[in-house]
Amino acid sequence: MFGLSITKDDLRELASCAATDFLETKTPLTEAVVKVASGCERDLTSEHVRRICEMTYHDAYERLHKSASAADRYITFDPPDAPTAIGMLRAKKVESMHKAASFAGAGTMIDKTASAPHRTKFQAANAFDALMKTASVEEEGVDHRYLHRIRQDLKEAVASVSSEHAGVVVAADLEMGSLIKEAYSSYRDGYSVEEILHACFSGADLSEIPRSASVKVASILSAELARKAVKTAGLGINKTASLGEVDPTHPLPSRFTKAAQLETERAHLELTLSDLKRDRDGFRKKVESLYDR
Repeated sequence: MFGLSITKDDLRELASCAATDFLETKTPLTEAVVKVASGCERDLTSEHVRRICEMTYHDAYERLHKSASAADRYITFDPPDAPTAIGMLRAKKVESMHKAASFAGAGTMIDKTASAPHRTKFQAANAFDALMKTASVEEEGVDHRYLHRIRQDLKEAVASVSSEHAGVVVAADLEMGSLIKEAYSSYRDGYSVEEILHACFSGADLSEIPRSASVKVASILSAELARKAVKTAGLGINKTASLGEVDPTHPLPSRFTKAAQLETERAHLELTLSDLKRDRDGFRKKVESLYDR
């Protein structure tokens, strides 16, 4: 389930299915991507989902362009939103793990009229190894294979999200560094911290980003600019000159948008990882309770 590799052809096939859903049923592209990705048996990362979104948009555009008449070649539609799709897929994964873990306590037992044989006390260490060793003993109808499968799914889910979280943390730190560098260059050109933050917030596309993420990035940015200004000899404190229109082509707003997106993704992954670990630990305790009686 989690170990199968993903090829470019696999991603292209998923994108084609999502584009077909959009064209034939008018399903919004973001929902279409989530639908095909959630039905995939492979372990898709955030980067996979981003690439599927890009491929889906291009596929849908090309198909619409080919089918349009010469007088109606101006085609426009909303592209799939990668951060939204990633968040929806992550929520589905966490929900499925919640259901599996909560179901394990009751759903693994089978009613039997015969009394169960005496059981030895269940040891916490190597819990599942001990469970599998005693699988040959008929103990209240415990479905050992089902328990083991849930345990493996939870273990692999934690490992997968941990790996993805580590990658996003690195990407977020690198993007934050690039944003600070760009902002500091503007500061040295005479712009104040207030002007720089104004440019970030007014020029960036923050429609799909929680305010907490953008505020956190802005706080880090202003603190770093203040620290650099103090450390740079001869660099005074710039006064606010203007809070007017922001050049949409300036790299600062786009850098800020990317940094806020990655901060949002980092926060989501941290919550997901925390939920999965709680489910994993809770499941282990429920299994232990079956034997610790």
